[in-house]
Amino acid sequence: MQNNKALQLKNELDKNIYQAEAAINALCIEDHFEAMDKDTLAGMLWVLSENIEKIKRSVRTISVPKSPLY
Repeated sequence: MQNNKALQLKNELDKNIYQAEAAINALCIEDHFEAMDKDTLAGMLWVLSENIEKIKRSVRTISVPKSPLY
């Protein structure tokens, strides 16, 4: 059960990171960026923001055992 949850979390993080990287790459290509209208640019930034939020939520679900040294 724990391995299944870990695999699901990994897959979710991978998907959101891939989508965020794709948005960043599209925004970094000068020809693409200059050709985008305001609505497209706003949409790309919204997608990027949403993916970052999903990554943050996923990371919060990771439980790390407490070390007895702390």
